[in-house]
Amino acid sequence: MDDPVPAPHNFARLSNPRSFRLLKLFSFDAPQLDLPDGFGPLLGFSVHEFNLDAPPTYTALSYTWGEAIGEIIDESEGPRTTGDQSLDILMGWGNPTDLGPRDSSFNFQLGNKTYRITQNLQLAMKQLYKSGYAHQWLWIDAICIDQENEDEKTVQVSFMDEIYSKATNVIVWLGPDIHESDFTEFKWLHEDFLASLHIYFIEGGGGVDALKKEHPLDPRFTQKLGVVPPSGGDWRKCWENYFDFCRRRQWFSRVWVVQEVTLAHNITLLCGSQELAWSNVQTFSMLMVRMGWAAHVGKNVVDAFGRAAGDETSRLWLLRYELDRQAEYINTSEEAPEKLKWYRYFQKLLLECRPFNATDPRDKIFALLGMAKKALPIGMELPIKPDYSTSSTAQSVYTSTASILLKEIPRLENLSHLDSKLPEKRLPDLPSWVPDYTQTLLPSPFTVIRDAENAFDCCPLEILPDLPCSISGKILEIKGAEFDTIVELAPPMWDVVRNKEFLACFDICQRLDRQYTKEFNGSGEILWRTLIADSYQRKQAEPEMASYFREWAIARFATQFTPDILQRDESGALYRGKLDEVAIRERLAILDTLRSQSSGSSSPALPNADQILAKCRLMYHFKLSNFLAAHINLSEQKNILSNEAQMMQIEGNSKEFHIALGYVMPSRRLFRTSKGYLGLGPERAVVGDKVWMLQGGRVPFILRGRDGRIHELLGEAYLHGFMHGEMAEAMRARVGGVVIV
Repeated sequence: MDDPVPAPHNFARLSNPRSFRLLKLFSFDAPQLDLPDGFGPLLGFSVHEFNLDAPPTYTALSYTWGEAIGEIIDESEGPRTTGDQSLDILMGWGNPTDLGPRDSSFNFQLGNKTYRITQNLQLAMKQLYKSGYAHQWLWIDAICIDQENEDEKTVQVSFMDEIYSKATNVIVWLGPDIHESDFTEFKWLHEDFLASLHIYFIEGGGGVDALKKEHPLDPRFTQKLGVVPPSGGDWRKCWENYFDFCRRRQWFSRVWVVQEVTLAHNITLLCGSQELAWSNVQTFSMLMVRMGWAAHVGKNVVDAFGRAAGDETSRLWLLRYELDRQAEYINTSEEAPEKLKWYRYFQKLLLECRPFNATDPRDKIFALLGMAKKALPIGMELPIKPDYSTSSTAQSVYTSTASILLKEIPRLENLSHLDSKLPEKRLPDLPSWVPDYTQTLLPSPFTVIRDAENAFDCCPLEILPDLPCSISGKILEIKGAEFDTIVELAPPMWDVVRNKEFLACFDICQRLDRQYTKEFNGSGEILWRTLIADSYQRKQAEPEMASYFREWAIARFATQFTPDILQRDESGALYRGKLDEVAIRERLAILDTLRSQSSGSSSPALPNADQILAKCRLMYHFKLSNFLAAHINLSEQKNILSNEAQMMQIEGNSKEFHIALGYVMPSRRLFRTSKGYLGLGPERAVVGDKVWMLQGGRVPFILRGRDGRIHELLGEAYLHGFMHGEMAEAMRARVGGVVIV
């Protein structure tokens, strides 16, 4: 045992504006306490004040306040809970508090004041002690910041960038290593698998470019690597476990980790007693991004809620890389004024961090200020300050942030960063033109999916000048003109993918204007370009994307129409599912109609029934083979393909379209206008909503009228054929004022 319990110490106010607290862990005996069997050793800590300008060597802890492990992450916010776990006592200098029920938080007492820490933090502190961090200075926010002192909290939050950047080490606590944990695959991929890729680089000599040509699930490629995942030869299972680990471990979805990881110098992941160097995670994430593997190794889009496997770690790597690059660019490049470059970086930072969660919704802004401060131009002060006072609300913080960005960044860029959720899913009383940063799922704005050279320009400055917007409280006043009306909508793209009702996307194309389809090379061409906002690799999609779309559509139709081998009727009785080719041809007649309407078109986009049926037969053959292999001893048969090989044959050459669609699909839907044009807009749009050109805007927007000039902004839109000044030319004489609330 260590030294006995020291004398009580009050959680005194910090004596200096640049002061912060550090703690040390120690264990001790407490024979005076009547503790249940199994408790111990008791763990305590002492807290001391230091000057941040001359701190001792210390380690900072990065963790999540709530439960470390939750359900697979979905679109919801807030803490997830798991079952209770038994606790040892954690206490500061002073008397222990009531042991009480063993719930997910626990009291500790400093002097005569009681504080609470979560169960996850208790587990982290116990593991830190066991891992050799006893008697070392530690910084842990829940203890080193008086969470009940709003003034202190505001000041200390503004220092957190310095606290993490000055720490000698940062320990990331991912939670306990539970029985049969998927941390096994996570660690294996970042160590053994990563090492095998390094050897492949050296022996193959092709570098990343050669690796890009390989499919991560292709058995021919995985055999070359010479390693086998912990789950055996099942590579897809290995990637799924990796995916689940990132989704279940709440640390990966916490907004504060962005600053903690990007500003730290030496990071170690701690899961139970197992450690993993963050440098391995960075290298692996970089490869995932550059090779484009994420779209192929994750679960399907329904299970993944649109997120690709590994995008949590990849996003953190990109944010760290981007901070270093932007800090240099802002202070050296002469492309634009320094302040404008900083505001654009901050806007981009807010966008890229939308997938992360925060217990306090204000932290979706405040947690990023430390990073933003590092990129400030010389002499510029941070225009946003953390404010945890009772007068500060998420609505006021979001509205003031949006107001600043709209005023400082031209071309109404920030309006493209709106979420498109239904009003009941947005923060109450938030103006429609203000992004709801609590919404974690957001498609890529149309204003960022292309680079500057290939950007959309719905309202070019040479036709109509950019005008400053007027903001008064919750009211935004700008100029614009109504261009068209939505008269038909396809199901939201989420539903199209979930329910496999792909025919709805083709059905809406039957009623497009004939001259319009003729001008743009047929309805099939218009459809695939609209689905991906005519963008790929930050420029206009190349013509060969049409064939990738056709392969993608064929695979989707085959998935929809191919029955399972055994099915149940309404009474529950089993029967064999049969491939009804006649019925399938009848349902696909719409493709013949579209092809006849597009006569003369040279686009290869539209699949035909024969191509789809051929893929259905192949998929049915695979399903039958898999069924027999699962129920009959087929050990002597050597011609059954692996699941990975089957998937590659089904998907064909659809990779490029799949990737392009992933950027723009979430929370959007196809629509047809009264003039017969096809567009892609917010999923909450309804028949009767209007397509508007807003003066200075690079893209069209969908507005809903309320009363006279007053409108609600639903979000941006892509309208095929009207993204490069055509709308501005037609509407320049009809521009007038519009009020958005």
